[in-house]
Amino acid sequence: MRRAALAALSSATLLAALALGAAAEAAELRPPSLETESSEGRTRIWVESSTAAGETVRRLLREAPGPAIPLAAGRDPAGRAAFVTWKEDGETWFSY
Repeated sequence: MRRAALAALSSATLLAALALGAAAEAAELRPPSLETESSEGRTRIWVESSTAAGETVRRLLREAPGPAIPLAAGRDPAGRAAFVTWKEDGETWFSY
């Protein structure tokens, strides 16, 4: 009986440690960044983000007809979602 109780406690402790480890990994993800490249009056808007595996991913969000100004970028506290915001011609845009 005592051995079974210790095994159950050890399993619960291991599961809690794994859950805390996963939460810590999510917390270590860096926030996304927004980059712009202007050429011939048009602006390409790129987002760069890291994955849980530590890889960096870069995606083209949009090609704007004029300049774009990066604003805020971040992640939710659990690390499940990321967002970026920017301004084009006085209008605020966002992606998540």
